Amino acid sequence: MNNFRKAKALLTALLTSAVALGAQIPSASAEEYVLENPDILTLFGDVNFDGSVGLADAVQLNKFLLAENGDLGNWKNADIAEDGTIDVFDLIYLRRQLLGEKPPVGGTLNINVADMMTGELLEGADITISGVIGQSSFPLGSFHFDPEDEITIHGLPTSDKYKYVLEIKNLPDNYGNRFGGWDHSLKIGFDEDSDTKDVTVRMVSDETELNIDGGCFDWTKGNADTSYGLFTVTNKDGEIFYQNIRANDFALPDGDYHIDLKRDTEYPLTFLDLDSEFAKYLADVYPDETFTDQSKGIDITVKDGKPDKDVFFDFGPIDNFSNKITINCFDADTYELVEGAELTVIEAPDAYAKKIADVVTNADDIITIDSLYRAGDNAYKVIVNKVPEGYIAPDEVTISSYNITNATNEIIIPLIPEEKAEEVTVKVHNISNNKEVDGIGVKIYDMDNNLFAEVKSGEPFVLTDGGYTAEIDSDNAAEKNFQALSLIRSVETFDPKYTWWTQNHGTSMFKVSGGIPDHSIDLYIADADTTAEELENYVKELYPTANMD
Repeated sequence: MNNFRKAKALLTALLTSAVALGAQIPSASAEEYVLENPDILTLFGDVNFDGSVGLADAVQLNKFLLAENGDLGNWKNADIAEDGTIDVFDLIYLRRQLLGEKPPVGGTLNINVADMMTGELLEGADITISGVIGQSSFPLGSFHFDPEDEITIHGLPTSDKYKYVLEIKNLPDNYGNRFGGWDHSLKIGFDEDSDTKDVTVRMVSDETELNIDGGCFDWTKGNADTSYGLFTVTNKDGEIFYQNIRANDFALPDGDYHIDLKRDTEYPLTFLDLDSEFAKYLADVYPDETFTDQSKGIDITVKDGKPDKDVFFDFGPIDNFSNKITINCFDADTYELVEGAELTVIEAPDAYAKKIADVVTNADDIITIDSLYRAGDNAYKVIVNKVPEGYIAPDEVTISSYNITNATNEIIIPLIPEEKAEEVTVKVHNISNNKEVDGIGVKIYDMDNNLFAEVKSGEPFVLTDGGYTAEIDSDNAAEKNFQALSLIRSVETFDPKYTWWTQNHGTSMFKVSGGIPDHSIDLYIADADTTAEELENYVKELYPTANMD
């Protein structure tokens, strides 16, 4: 016989042997499958591209080689020998693989689901597995995990270009809140020079104590934050215990671990550089703190349920970034700079309260202080120690700075001529009992939204002519067990006409002319535990003609 007839006879024998296995072989055709990209290897032997390897794939490959069907679902999957040619040797290997005479080509993925702390296998999780290469993805099947039978997939490409995503659904009871990232998924790949990947999906019971304190620490603001990145936790053998969880507290059994942080923030921050000017600044401000290089992660040991250290990643500003402040001390009537005001600048007045400078204003230039690294609320305070004769000034002015971005923050200190000063009072009403409350912090802003003064309700203060906004200091109100409210007034009459309120925010706009406000400055609070329904009832009682739309 010629070579073609020999090949055809061999193929016929192979097909006959496949039938003898006792399986029903369905009709298979590439047209039966929706192919996103038939030129990408997804699963060795999955000729018809249906996500599994079986007798239907042998039939499809047989028909192709016999020229009975000119199409393959995925020719890359059919090239089992990986020689760039689809021939009888691919079919021979596939048949022997189906008969159990040859191991599957490609990598093997073994998956178990276990309790994080005990390692006990858990039943009840459904796992959907997909492959990813570049911008393309392909399904590999959905499985229900049984502790007596781990999930195994053969024939996977092992190149580092391929990643495999495990999406876990229907988590076991009491394991629903602390697994993985927000999407309950893991992304893995094969290790170099290894054709087997063993993966244990570890879940934390809702009742498990979180024994590891973790997070990110923003040293520009002096506080911890969980929104700066995502933790990946592996043991000393590289096994994944957590992947892409929010940087927060978590649980681990005894063992040695490595924690990496993937930055996930738009803030202009980076890992603390021990050689930076900011690090030198921290050493001066926090002399008792010890800082280490964390750019390559943090290693910890857990013994008897206790870690040898907390897992906090230190953040500072981008290299060479700092802020500056300018101090504009002016006559509130003429807006000309005033000479001779004596001021003290304090950094972080609510924390370490470091004196930055003592300055005296002049009539020629505003004051500029640079190379500043504090951000956040009340980053700096200017204390007014002395003002020229004939002026009234606020005792102090604070300023907040959102981030360290080489920004310039302006501090406005208006000096009010005594002969122009008129006393103004802000009234704060507790809507829960319709009584005035004195001593609530109130911030006064000018029309450019610059902080003009900080006062207390019920205490007189002075303002020059102009437009202003009074706003309740919501933090101060909360400290006194109140919540700030906004009750909207009719612009024409300034009679209280309720339309809506917003919690934790109370403002009132007004205009001062001839030293006298154009209307009573009224702000509103409620008891901290007041419900929305109670608020609505209080408003209806106080203002029965209010617009409720």
